[in-house]
Amino acid sequence: AVSRGLERTRDTRSQTDLCARDRRLNVRDAFAVVSDSGLRRAAVTLVDDVTTTGATLRECAATLLAYGAREVRSITVARAE
Repeated sequence: AVSRGLERTRDTRSQTDLCARDRRLNVRDAFAVVSDSGLRRAAVTLVDDVTTTGATLRECAATLLAYGAREVRSITVARAE
């Protein structure tokens, strides 16, 4: 089943012109789990169109795991260098 169980809790700058360190800082604490999402104890797969440093995926995964997701995996369509 598809769930939109994560939400952005604050606006962040575009990641495009940021270095890896700044990308991590930019998305830190920028996501929260929707309380009725059913993701506690779930195996979750995140889908991203393009991954560069993976900062957003890592932050989303950390948020889900802290909420109680059993595991988090990711699928990316393309990788930017």
